[in-house]
Amino acid sequence: MRISKVMCEHMLCDEISYKKTPVCIDTETPVFSFAVEGDEYDAAVKCYRIIVSSTRDKAMNKEGDVWDSGLIYSSDIHDILYDGAELASKTTYYFRFFALCSKTKLASKIGMFTTGLLLASEWKCGFIGIPADKTPKFECEEADKIGLPAPYLRRSFEVTKNVVSAKAYATAYGVYELYVNGKKDESYVLAPEWTDYTQSLQYQYYDLTDKIQQGENVIGAIVGDGWFSGNIAIVGRNQYGDAPLGFMLNLTIIYDDGTEDVIVTDGNWRGNKGAIVYTDNQTGEYYDARLEMNGWCAPGFDDSEWLEPIGVQPPKTIGTRLKASIGPQAKVMEYVIPIEVTTDKNGFVIVDMGQNMVGVPEIKIKGSIGQKIVFRFGEMLNVDGTLYTENLRSALQTDTYIMSGDENGEVFHPHFTFHGFRYIEISGLDYVPAIEDIKGCVIYSACERTGYIETSNAMVNKLFSNALWGQKGNFVGVPTDCPQRDERMGWTGDAQVFCRTACYNMDCYGFYYKYGEDLIESQKPNGAITDVVPHVKWNNGIGPDLVGNANAAWGDVMFIMPYTLYTMYGDENILWKYYDAMESYFKCLLGTTNGLLRPDFGYGDWLSIDDDTPKDVLSTAYFAYDAYLMYKISDILGKDYERVYYANMFEKISKAWRDAYMDENGIIKGDTQCCYILALKMKLLPTEQRARAAKHLVRTIERKNYHLSTGFVGVSYLLPVLCDCGYSDIAYRLLLNDTYPSWGYSIKNGATTIWERWNSYTIENGFGDVGMNSFNHYSLGSVVEWMYAYMGGIRPAKPGFKEFFVRPYFTDKLDFVNVKYDSISGMITSSWKKIEGGYELTITVPVNTKAYVALDPEKTTLVTEGKCKKRTKGFVVPSGKYVFEYRI
Repeated sequence: MRISKVMCEHMLCDEISYKKTPVCIDTETPVFSFAVEGDEYDAAVKCYRIIVSSTRDKAMNKEGDVWDSGLIYSSDIHDILYDGAELASKTTYYFRFFALCSKTKLASKIGMFTTGLLLASEWKCGFIGIPADKTPKFECEEADKIGLPAPYLRRSFEVTKNVVSAKAYATAYGVYELYVNGKKDESYVLAPEWTDYTQSLQYQYYDLTDKIQQGENVIGAIVGDGWFSGNIAIVGRNQYGDAPLGFMLNLTIIYDDGTEDVIVTDGNWRGNKGAIVYTDNQTGEYYDARLEMNGWCAPGFDDSEWLEPIGVQPPKTIGTRLKASIGPQAKVMEYVIPIEVTTDKNGFVIVDMGQNMVGVPEIKIKGSIGQKIVFRFGEMLNVDGTLYTENLRSALQTDTYIMSGDENGEVFHPHFTFHGFRYIEISGLDYVPAIEDIKGCVIYSACERTGYIETSNAMVNKLFSNALWGQKGNFVGVPTDCPQRDERMGWTGDAQVFCRTACYNMDCYGFYYKYGEDLIESQKPNGAITDVVPHVKWNNGIGPDLVGNANAAWGDVMFIMPYTLYTMYGDENILWKYYDAMESYFKCLLGTTNGLLRPDFGYGDWLSIDDDTPKDVLSTAYFAYDAYLMYKISDILGKDYERVYYANMFEKISKAWRDAYMDENGIIKGDTQCCYILALKMKLLPTEQRARAAKHLVRTIERKNYHLSTGFVGVSYLLPVLCDCGYSDIAYRLLLNDTYPSWGYSIKNGATTIWERWNSYTIENGFGDVGMNSFNHYSLGSVVEWMYAYMGGIRPAKPGFKEFFVRPYFTDKLDFVNVKYDSISGMITSSWKKIEGGYELTITVPVNTKAYVALDPEKTTLVTEGKCKKRTKGFVVPSGKYVFEYRI
């Protein structure tokens, strides 16, 4: 056995390995967790100890001079609050776990975390930039979309002593790249990530110890528009501020004699414009290689003609809170190699990446000086093989590169934009580039993958892959609806529908923790949650709201997402953090009701197929579910008064819902699939009425010829509800359909990600409505949660999977199913296959956990060694690996 995961959250961290991606909040108490890996039978932690040390050597020698928890006799090894000495700013600490697991003594590797700037006064600097110049260097066709030239900033300084540590903290109004001694730091892409910059701005930490050298050093930055002043959705530019863009840095260098130097953004820097003529998330990037300043961020460069910087403080950001980056930051996470390079009827080069992805290309090209190469990006091709871009609406997704004429070739890799694409159209080249000269750089927030699914059915495997790629493409700082057209916003409805799937697929704790802060920052004074977060307004961010607020299934993310994080990761602190905001929103919803019924407004079951669920039915159902979740959360937190209040509210709202919308035969107003799904999922019916509602649900499916008709609100609960009510055969039939409408239909038509519509493209009718037709829209991929929890059967019985269910729903339509979930408590596996007369189930239960295998004990035999306890509804098994045979 070994301690396999060491975790620290709630501090600015680096080099923390494994599971829960560090949540970097520099004003909160550190929280520690660990897990134990091994195959031992019935192994559990008896006691443990945590130490935090001021040096690596002290941690290696088991000396906790900052904090020593002493022996703690408990098996609860998650979310342990730090209780040591006050932590200092800009300091690296080292920690270790020690545990007695069964009879084995264990010690972890050394983890470390670095504190941020704990006081605003410690920055000792401000934002700097160069005077704005609204005239681009070269005339560009996209005049109405043009951004501004990206400022280049540099600072030279001397080091004459031996460096012990060099810690940099940096941020920008815009997005930036950091350079040290001629090389770009690859730690982040598109940093800082999107927040409401009138409320908060994230800063990033860099360990530059190994990059600072004796003699002259240069630190530099390039700043792009990003979300700060670039195009957002359809509202245009300057949502938070205009040029000049600002950059801020604090670099503290500590020497071996105990002295230090602090390099900050001040008048000692120099600035200029360079090769980036403009850059924008939606428009793209215009790069003129003739304007490159070789060696601009390296020692020895002559910056005597560069400009003195000016102080920058955008008016809307006065009072903005600086905070350390929260959760995993966006990076280039992987690369995609094209499957084909050809030409279309216009002679343009068409590159097929083979996968709809989000990021930028990296392409090696050759040409003459001044030659203009234009790259356009799209998700599909027209029938004639040309690039399809109509669904992008006003987003150009176009990069332009002006050649420098380097005879050895040039490499184009955009700095400050990202595109949603499978295909690249290249014009201006006089040859067809080789496949090996092209790669796609896939950008997404660096959430560690935790879930794996494989079955005997190729279509099901592709569906899982498509949902995973949809998650990657829409997880760039915030959970967006789509990554390609002029929208790309953090729609709250999409976020809550998909968050359960997302947390199985990847470790999303830190990602959603950051989004939770975005929710609070966007919350209205009356408690309402806006439909998109971060919030977006018209007229340069000072006009009316772009979209609404307090809409059912959208604003309810305020309850659903924190509760999901609690169940998946076991962190009770998340519920405490958002409880006041949840209460405020519940009061807001209550104020919109009449007789506890919410009004008929909102988006409803968005994109349902000729099966519209009345919006008052849906809105009131969600209101009841909100009360139910608040009852559960209040109970968890020991809030007795609130627990009773919300339990009563749930009963009253549910009764009002039944009285208003359900007749004596159990027919719900609207009589749609979604109506019955909500009634059953959200516990709106007494036990004696559930079977009747389930039959009505089946009836609505039968009348659609056993096809689904729900939009993305209902679809996430459809298959789980069918299984819970005894209709797993129908659930599998819906899963495996490949005729319209179904998941298989889009796959049959070439999908490599989840589409926005069930019919975004068909061979018979071509493309759907260009006004809203994304080919990378993960919401309908929420079915993947069901794959983990029902097809594989892995569901939490206690928060964080300290105890969990294994209840797979077998089917003769699949020969085998293999599901793995690397939970915070360790790797859980559930694999089953058909055998003669039944099924064989193999499961792995991590150390320090317990599983409830919900198979009929009268039909099930344990065929491997190990003890398990039979119960009326199955078996209870401790850690280990088990094989069961289930006979039909």
